Amino acid sequence: MLTVVAQKILIDRDALRPLQDETAHRAIQARCLFRKALADADIHPWDWRSGQARWRMAQGDSEMRREVIVHAAIMHAPRHSSSGLRQSGNQLSVSGVGYTPLVAYLEQVRKAPTGAPKPSRDKPMTQQIALITGASRGLGRNMALHLAKRGVHIIGTYRSGVAEAESLKQEIEAQGGKVSMLPLDITDTATYPAFSNAVINTLKTDFNRERFDFLVNNAGNGLFANFVDATEEQFASLVATHLRGPVFLTQKLLPLMQDGGRILNVSSGFVRFTLPGYSLYAAVKAALEVLTRYMAAELGSRRIRVNAIAPGAIATDFGGGAVRDNKDVNTYVAQGIALGRVGLPDDIGGAVAAILSDDMAWANGTTFDISGGQLL
Repeated sequence: MLTVVAQKILIDRDALRPLQDETAHRAIQARCLFRKALADADIHPWDWRSGQARWRMAQGDSEMRREVIVHAAIMHAPRHSSSGLRQSGNQLSVSGVGYTPLVAYLEQVRKAPTGAPKPSRDKPMTQQIALITGASRGLGRNMALHLAKRGVHIIGTYRSGVAEAESLKQEIEAQGGKVSMLPLDITDTATYPAFSNAVINTLKTDFNRERFDFLVNNAGNGLFANFVDATEEQFASLVATHLRGPVFLTQKLLPLMQDGGRILNVSSGFVRFTLPGYSLYAAVKAALEVLTRYMAAELGSRRIRVNAIAPGAIATDFGGGAVRDNKDVNTYVAQGIALGRVGLPDDIGGAVAAILSDDMAWANGTTFDISGGQLL
């Protein structure tokens, strides 16, 4: 952190016109400006002194930077007898001694050129932590690999595939990433308190953190059964995995999430288009999409964005791997996709990494169709 003391900060008089009435009003108005500036920069008030927060401020537009400086100057200046607001011509100045190093830093930010190219948006994801359920195989595995390539640390869950979980761990670590794998049966809500404690311990011991940034509710199972043949047990299994699990696991983990984080629920293209045999599966996924919108509305006060993705046909082991392993099935399905092929795990993993990045920070309560244009 810089230690240079800022002696004078110049700002437009019109920008401070509402602040000239009295000291109390001035301080309140400055705090409002400051809060708005932090919100524009996607920075929680508790985190505004962090290096990442300062980097985001430095990349912000000049208006946002000016507002932060206004707040810092006004809120700190009254603490020193030689400080105060002064007017000179068409400008107001906040001058004095004893400014904190942060104010000095903001003054340098204000003077920085505004036309300089911004660094890659991949950079803010470095050192962030994503918790992905069902990460040991299929789409979850690919999501973890793509996020790890962007510098995101991974906490992944697996149900019984210890060897698959260890394989993912070794692959990410071989690329220089950090990952921890934890067992979780998403259908057994009684295990959630113990799992939450395991996450707390993992954050502390493996990452030296108290909170994580991204939650991906990915764990799932498939069911192919015509409506007239489906059983109550099959439906209960789908609900437990794809709806009850995301509801109550997210509830349990919310205290461990950073404000301003992201939640991504994995839905399905079957909500939009219909194929015989997937009625119950699609119905549960449709409920998850509705839940996504309500979660986005209710968690907005913490600036947590909640979205969903709806993949189409993907060449994985889903449904017994028919799309991946059966050439005739693969060809038939591809005929209904505008881009002429079935999806690959990389198509989904890359999209998830993009949706969780700051490039998509304004997307909230949305379901992204990631199907290549299936059955349009």
